[in-house]
Amino acid sequence: MDNLRFRIAKAVIRNSGISWAIFIAITVFFAIGMKDIELKTIFSDLLPKDDPFVQVYKDHPNFGNPLTVTLMVKRKDGDIYNPETLQKVWDLTRDIDLAPGVDHDQILSISTEKARYAEATPYGIDVKPLMEDHVPKTPEEIAEFRGRVDKSPAARNFLISGDQSATLINATFIEQRLDYGEVFKYAQGLVEKARDANHEVYMAGQPALTGWVYQYQKQMVWIAVMTVGALILSLVLYMRNVVGVVTPIVTSAVAAIWGFGFVGWLKSPIEPLLMVV
Repeated sequence: MDNLRFRIAKAVIRNSGISWAIFIAITVFFAIGMKDIELKTIFSDLLPKDDPFVQVYKDHPNFGNPLTVTLMVKRKDGDIYNPETLQKVWDLTRDIDLAPGVDHDQILSISTEKARYAEATPYGIDVKPLMEDHVPKTPEEIAEFRGRVDKSPAARNFLISGDQSATLINATFIEQRLDYGEVFKYAQGLVEKARDANHEVYMAGQPALTGWVYQYQKQMVWIAVMTVGALILSLVLYMRNVVGVVTPIVTSAVAAIWGFGFVGWLKSPIEPLLMVV
């Protein structure tokens, strides 16, 4: 039994005082690093960097950006062609444009200038926004707006539902400025404020999904506490002695401190979705 592991174990036991000092020093060092732990999702880090599709996405960040929050406004009793619903879409579009980290050039709804229709005139093709600088209010203005939507296949097929009872508002965010928790809190506040007796408002998108994870962080902590409690109870019932209970708990705690502390010293954020797993 003169192998390397045996010699190391023998040296540790023979110099137990020094071994304890080194062990405690390393643990304290990593424990200090835990103060810099940050739960944060960096979307691009989740993608395989060598994949050609991922490389195309990074080369063309303005096309098909996944960092998009989509709001849906749905009329409960009829279609969207009424002053109340159109005003709500107008207000939500302007409000989401004030969200932190939003790309102001990537806001799209039936009330933005990007949603356009084309009309043939004696002088050529005239392209204009669906909604001008105000919300249609009179029956004549609403009828004209509806006619413009009929002339815009993009708006009719991608921004308005088939039964014309719902419409979408898309807001894309800049990755370097995106704080998922802050954006989720802001957008969720808009959604809850916009809901009323006649309208349902929903939020979707990858930032919203991650925002829900941030929202339930406290529940994750309670789940972790209950899990640890269940493990300790299992050890007590199975081992029935102090050493058998304390040893796994101490080694697991030290391993966690070393692991999280190492990540903290690297200043590398921890993906909250992995915490759920």
